[in-house]
Amino acid sequence: MQYVDTILLALQIFIAVGVVILVHELGHFMMARYMGVRVDKFSLGFGPRLFGFKRGDTDYMVCLFFFFGGFVKMAGEDPENREKFEKWEYFGQPWWSRALIVFAGPFMNFVFAYVVFVLLMSIAIKVPDYTTKIGGVEKGSIAEKAGLKYNDQVLAVNGKEVTNWSGLYNEISKEKSASLKIITDGKKTKEETSSVLTVTDGKKSREVKFENSKDKTFGISPFVLPVIDSVSPGSPAYAAGLNEGDEIVKIDGTPVKQFSDIGKATIASGGKEMLFEIKRGNTKETIIRKVKPMKDAIVTNKYIIGISSKAPLFTYEKINFFKSLGLAGEQVYSISKLQIVAISKLVTGKMSAKESLGGPVMIVQSAANMAKKGMNDFIFFFAFISVALGLFNLIIAIPVVDCGVLIMFIIEGIRGKPISYKVQNILAQSGFFLLIALAVVITWNDIAKIITRNLIK
Repeated sequence: MQYVDTILLALQIFIAVGVVILVHELGHFMMARYMGVRVDKFSLGFGPRLFGFKRGDTDYMVCLFFFFGGFVKMAGEDPENREKFEKWEYFGQPWWSRALIVFAGPFMNFVFAYVVFVLLMSIAIKVPDYTTKIGGVEKGSIAEKAGLKYNDQVLAVNGKEVTNWSGLYNEISKEKSASLKIITDGKKTKEETSSVLTVTDGKKSREVKFENSKDKTFGISPFVLPVIDSVSPGSPAYAAGLNEGDEIVKIDGTPVKQFSDIGKATIASGGKEMLFEIKRGNTKETIIRKVKPMKDAIVTNKYIIGISSKAPLFTYEKINFFKSLGLAGEQVYSISKLQIVAISKLVTGKMSAKESLGGPVMIVQSAANMAKKGMNDFIFFFAFISVALGLFNLIIAIPVVDCGVLIMFIIEGIRGKPISYKVQNILAQSGFFLLIALAVVITWNDIAKIITRNLIK
């Protein structure tokens, strides 16, 4: 059964990757046809042909190495020893028309991701949720002044029972006043209503005004067990051999009560190696792992180890279709911004290739992790990959990549004549070898991370 599950998982990943690449090539294909260019070949992948069919002038095929890309072969793409081209040939088109054909590939990746996000949000988003037990109270917050503390559990807000954290948040954020019924030290409390935050512990009540507060959570956060839900491939936790389901018991000898303690300790480490004591499975014995945090140079600029918490509950949130149109756009924008920041820091040397680059191996591992969490997460991940592929082709100025080709066509438009075929050929060949070298480096980087992890195990 395990082998069957593995095969099905691999099939899911291959199909999903194939779809993302197919969408990209479909963009080139559709724009070429729209511009009246004859398309001779439409291929998913490179190398030996596996199967396909011919319809009209176009040979549609799937090649052996479909995971690494694809191509659209148009009539008149090779300008060598030719001065005149027909209108239905690629180089018979004006430079701006060819530029649109090239641009349509990555653009289609963005459109595909946007549509996927809209559909996911409109159908139902699987949202991790938590119990109403309080895990953290910010210093100086309204909650602290009211006497709320770690391990208190909220039963009701303004007389309405709450069973999960999202329900608790919704109730306290929509009203101008809140009265909480809680369990503290195992004892139920009484409820009081007023225009202030009221917390009663059974003996005496504490009231704190919050009417002008911008913080609608009052400075409380949920209790989350220090159990790992997932480990990011290639992360410090991955390299140290931490696994999904591991419970973090101690860090550098200090007991860990909840998941937020891990983040606090990691940030405080300053990047120095940390000693993790973990419980794995049903064994009573603990395992010691050395973890060296890395700085998140893209988002937070703080030290991280690359793990996520395990949510005890899940809720399904359905978003209004028209609202999802805007939220999907925001999602595509935020992913794009994240990728651009990462690439810019890589180029400027603020982040090493080892920290930032993940190749096919890491993509497969990440996809496998997402697939195990459910189809919702899996589809979301490949929408993310679609945006990443579109961006890669628009900002990496290698001649064989769409961005490099676009630059050559723009130069042609400015000069009023194309770059000579000899120069184009040299640029294309050098770009091809550069792309292969990049693929080898990131793939080796992936494999090295896996070898290191397995040696630790």
